[in-house]
Amino acid sequence: MTEWIFGILCLCIFTTILCKVSEHYNKEFSLYIAISVILVVSGFVFLTLSPISDLIEELFTRAGLSNNFIIILFKSVGICYITELSSEICKDNGQGAISVIAELSGKIALIIVSLPLTKSIIDIITDLSAY
Repeated sequence: MTEWIFGILCLCIFTTILCKVSEHYNKEFSLYIAISVILVVSGFVFLTLSPISDLIEELFTRAGLSNNFIIILFKSVGICYITELSSEICKDNGQGAISVIAELSGKIALIIVSLPLTKSIIDIITDLSAY
């Protein structure tokens, strides 16, 4: 399953070189190439996540954990990747301040998503301390 990563990395490196070369002639075309490859690679990666999500769900079921925790896990991972991608795009375009705000927004979103998990942990701790 991990063999495809080398193909993706080669595609990303080739696209980066192509974008740098075409940037001198037509900046818009360079941007379209980058966005196209981002969409193609992201789509491929999301398609390969199905077996991974099935395995994680099986592990959580074996451990007796709620499906809500799986949802929190996937939301958190998604927020992290989207935040990093957005931040790097802003940095690449010379918008450092917007990049920082994007990262801050992602961190706040992670806190909000993890609040139910935090509440569950606190409930467990208070139940244990009652004994």
